[in-house]
Amino acid sequence: MGFDYANDPKETYPIIKWDIIVNILFFSAWMWFKGNLIFQIVAVFLFLQAYIVSYYIFHYYKYDIPIVLVLISIFLWLIFFVLNSLLGEVYNAFLFICIAFTIYAVFSFVIRSKNYKAYLKANGPQPCPICGMEKWEHVFHLGQDMCRDCFEKRALSQVYYHDSLIFQWDYDVLMFIEKELGKEIPALDPVLNYTNPTQINPDELFGFVLEDRNITRLYLNNQKLRHLPPFIGLLIDLRELHLKNNKLASLPSSIFDLVRLRLLDYRQNPIKFRTGEIERALLNLMKRGCEILED
Repeated sequence: MGFDYANDPKETYPIIKWDIIVNILFFSAWMWFKGNLIFQIVAVFLFLQAYIVSYYIFHYYKYDIPIVLVLISIFLWLIFFVLNSLLGEVYNAFLFICIAFTIYAVFSFVIRSKNYKAYLKANGPQPCPICGMEKWEHVFHLGQDMCRDCFEKRALSQVYYHDSLIFQWDYDVLMFIEKELGKEIPALDPVLNYTNPTQINPDELFGFVLEDRNITRLYLNNQKLRHLPPFIGLLIDLRELHLKNNKLASLPSSIFDLVRLRLLDYRQNPIKFRTGEIERALLNLMKRGCEILED
């Protein structure tokens, strides 16, 4: 027999945890049987230790301990102590241990019930903040929790931005980056469509390029950018990412998710140290055929 955490009522715990509780209760009964006033007082305190041990062993700090049960048990032992302070019969010890196990069983039942209810609430269908329906599958997208249906609708919906029709997913990411920069990122489609590509200097560009309503190129050169948001990895159709001449101290590991990226330029940035996670992300990008320009 085991005891249950709130997050998994089926998990069984080693018998040694119950053994601690049982030993405390039996030892307190043995001391009560001694009949000595000091022993009986110690027995009462030992019995109450069962609650304290339970608190730490079974992680009751997740819930409020039933204070009423503890107070009732203290009250019962005080009455029993006053009426039987001079008795030292085996019957008293037997009665002590019976009452002890009965009260502790009620205590355990209440906690188990609360654990199970909390488990059902945490693992059952949760209301979606967008549609209000209770759904099983939820997605955390750009700081907002939503059900998978709303997530897919939002990702596939389209909005107009600078007279360009763009997918909501890419637009959300773009708006977050704009918030980091403190200024709008313009669309560059007209510039690249009507200019000879060989005459374009990427260092002079600032904005994004669309293809099939997805952002495929992002030019953030010379913008004094100190931080690249990790959700840049959500631009899954991105092929070029230009970050030259900024103040970036590191790159987010989410660049690993840019599976279609073919060019990453982060030259002239004060990146002195790269974590192992970033190193692996860059290595995987190169294995996929991405050209990485760095100092």
